[in-house]
Amino acid sequence: MTDSGRQDVSPASSSRNPAGVTVVLRASGTYSVRPGYRAVRDALQRNCGRTGIREVLATLVLVEIEVFDAPGRPNLGDWHQENVDQVPWDEMYTTLDRSTVIGGPYDAPAGGDFAVSFFLHGFDQSLRLETPWGSLRLSAAQEQRPVHLRNRAYIYPT
Repeated sequence: MTDSGRQDVSPASSSRNPAGVTVVLRASGTYSVRPGYRAVRDALQRNCGRTGIREVLATLVLVEIEVFDAPGRPNLGDWHQENVDQVPWDEMYTTLDRSTVIGGPYDAPAGGDFAVSFFLHGFDQSLRLETPWGSLRLSAAQEQRPVHLRNRAYIYPT
């Protein structure tokens, strides 16, 4: 257990939900993101120039997590790296075999088993990803994405 009382298992984490069922999280992968022209332009326009934008975009990754036995809808606003205020952005939920999209940013699955991918700003490989269901270590960002994530395009948050 960590000092906060959360489970501390890498690269997977598990904890019991209120029904007594163990929720398991598994980090499937962390992938580099190269924002396109439009995302860079939007970032610059929304932030009145370059101050801090290079760092924000340079530390951007696409993360994929598998969730087993979730007791309800995940609130990704409660997911973040230790001591970092950045939360997941533009999430997409799929079946575990990645064959079917089952939800998006405003339509999370009601629970059960699923995979979730999301963009994360300010990524630091040395920090754990904290969730209400436990914490887990994310891998270093890899260049090559799996087939089901290759077309995920980053859009700068509005």
